[in-house]
Amino acid sequence: MKYLGFDPRTKKDKVSLKALLEKPEGYVERPPRREVVEIEIVEAVATIATEDNFKNPFWGF
Repeated sequence: MKYLGFDPRTKKDKVSLKALLEKPEGYVERPPRREVVEIEIVEAVATIATEDNFKNPFWGF
């Protein structure tokens, strides 16, 4: 078993057997996820929340 640490929410020690197993032959690790930057979210909301959309009760959808 591999010790992963203590989970303060559940107040339990986290262990994993799977973390110690070797990857199967031909396994390709996924690339890390792209982090969403707050600025992109704000820009998307600004695009949706135009003055014309506020006049429409369904925000133009």
